Amino acid sequence: MQAPESPRLRWADLYREAELYKAAIRLYTKPLFNWRKALSTSTDDHTLYDFARRGLQNLDGIHNALAGERFHYRPGRALRFNFNGKERTLYIYPWEERLVDLLLYRLLTRRLNPWFSPHSYAYRSGRFGVDVCQRRIARALYAERGARFVVKRDISDYFGSVDHD
Repeated sequence: MQAPESPRLRWADLYREAELYKAAIRLYTKPLFNWRKALSTSTDDHTLYDFARRGLQNLDGIHNALAGERFHYRPGRALRFNFNGKERTLYIYPWEERLVDLLLYRLLTRRLNPWFSPHSYAYRSGRFGVDVCQRRIARALYAERGARFVVKRDISDYFGSVDHD
């Protein structure tokens, strides 16, 4: 089987106004199940509710900037917190940038998904490596009779300590 021809990713071919509105609906509805996310603010001090209050005006402005290839990301707010003894930094971006991120993710995933290996699971909708591992372990356990032992291990500093070559 031959690999498909390399996709040409040009913004004019990828972007459609309808896709922006689909991403906006997803952006508006998902955080409503977690009100803290909807109330989070960034450098512009606006919540999702503030963004939605100006709904079509915001979307028209974003659409014009994207269609004219004039959209620029603004800086995010850096939040530092302790996670398992290590300091982590999380950046919270204004809602307009989050909307464009979601739009780009949806557009690029749709266009590039056929190019990804079927064995690739990172950041792919509906595909999680842990699910595949669990299915394979279950198949192996059911395939043969007799005692089986499964040991689960967590490798500390996996990426820094394991030779990936």
